[in-house]
Amino acid sequence: MTPIGLFTLDADGHFVRANPSLRTMLELQKTDYKLRHWNDYFEPGAWGALQALASKGSDGEARGSSVERGTGERRYLLKAIRSNGWIEGSLQDTTERSKAVERLHFLSEHDPLTGSLNRRGIEKAISR
Repeated sequence: MTPIGLFTLDADGHFVRANPSLRTMLELQKTDYKLRHWNDYFEPGAWGALQALASKGSDGEARGSSVERGTGERRYLLKAIRSNGWIEGSLQDTTERSKAVERLHFLSEHDPLTGSLNRRGIEKAISR
């Protein structure tokens, strides 16, 4: 089971609270809470996307990517709501699942040994 990171951000996008799972995912230190902004960890525009998501309420969820670190790009499933002037949410790392799905899509249209298009891939390319 994938751990779920929980967080609280202030109105400016700085961390107020984070559970141990989130701190591990983002390599965030408790001492950095007021110094670190949401955009320090995610792709450009992520703060605006998070605010829009939080405004939707409990119905919204989004997928996003983190800024590349030593381990490369990570992909996340994000849920967030506004509460008492803060943004509270959860972050789940879906990197391995996303990579597996991409690999299956590739293999559905390519030969696994050579990487060249298979019959299905050729038919799909012709139909486009």
